[in-house]
Amino acid sequence: MSNPALAALDAVIHGALRGAGLADVGMYAAGGSGTAIPCRVYVNPAMQQMGDYGAVSAPRVVVDIVLDDVPGTLRRGDVITVGTERYTLESEQGGSDRSISRWVVGNGHAG
Repeated sequence: MSNPALAALDAVIHGALRGAGLADVGMYAAGGSGTAIPCRVYVNPAMQQMGDYGAVSAPRVVVDIVLDDVPGTLRRGDVITVGTERYTLESEQGGSDRSISRWVVGNGHAG
């Protein structure tokens, strides 16, 4: 991230939400292998998708990852581990911005 003010704001927000039990520190591994590195995340275990009229939707697990913590570009197949849960990135979602990348994880969680 090239904006130090935004990085500082992300740190304050994540720290406050982590203190309230709404954010976590996980471990990121590109492609699910190699050395895992710590990363700040927000896990939403029951995100509802709103679709077009008549579309079927179901809750799904969405993980938001603070981009300042991960090198390079996040890709499908990368893995985030939070505690005993292992989440495999499946598809990037709307809602991502310059500091957060939002992903649906395959099968809710996979590993």
